[in-house]
Amino acid sequence: MFNPVRYQTRYQRYRQFAYHMARSGVNLFTIECIFESATRYGLPPQRFEVTQPNNPQHFQVIAPSIIWMKENLINIVVQQLPPHIDRIAWIDADVEFERLDWPQLTMAALDRYPIVQMFKVAFMTGAGGKREVLKRKYSVGYAIRHGKAIEANYPYGHVHPGLAWAMHRSTFSAIGGLMDFCIVGSDDLHFAFALLGRIRETYP
Repeated sequence: MFNPVRYQTRYQRYRQFAYHMARSGVNLFTIECIFESATRYGLPPQRFEVTQPNNPQHFQVIAPSIIWMKENLINIVVQQLPPHIDRIAWIDADVEFERLDWPQLTMAALDRYPIVQMFKVAFMTGAGGKREVLKRKYSVGYAIRHGKAIEANYPYGHVHPGLAWAMHRSTFSAIGGLMDFCIVGSDDLHFAFALLGRIRETYP
């Protein structure tokens, strides 16, 4: 979680997400980053909103620069996980799975594959929630299986390169973690296309 503008909707979505994770029976680890230079750029004073310093499943980071931090924060969390955890997932906090047995489905998929994108079709909703589906996006694997074009012009294509990924922890270590130097985002696009052997299509 990083929210330099302190949009309240982001905190609300995180709390809804944490509740969804609890209902799904998974161990949720959360890292929250605040920015010490925020007020210098006219942004609100920063404080931790969704994490507690005495919670072993919470991590708190104070960063000097206001840049895209998602992948860097994920790498930090994975390095700090207890050694017995051998499978990990990183999921956007505005994701809600239709089925509560998604952890079991993911574990079964990881029995067969080292890396899994954790959905087939994602429904992108508007302010009306599930009653207002604006578009649908396919996972990379679903697109391959059903002959859908996978184009690097996200977000205008039909495939979503992110949202929810799972991986063996050993695989995560073997690839050196996530690419954390995309300071304006789009790492999930580079990540997905690297898996496809098409990384050169994602940059000029």
